[in-house]
Amino acid sequence: MTTATSSTLESINPATGQPIGSVPVTPVGEIDAVVARAREAQKAWGALSTAERVEML
Repeated sequence: MTTATSSTLESINPATGQPIGSVPVTPVGEIDAVVARAREAQKAWGALSTAERVEML
């Protein structure tokens, strides 16, 4: 379960009703740009070997 405020989204543990974290809310108008950047970044990430990915993580 989640609840939204003007700038964050709070995640609530449904078993306890306690908050477990919050994340910033991206305005709808920015979603396409965020997705485009993620797709571009995936190209470089996908070109890495498993060993290179492990080293980065």
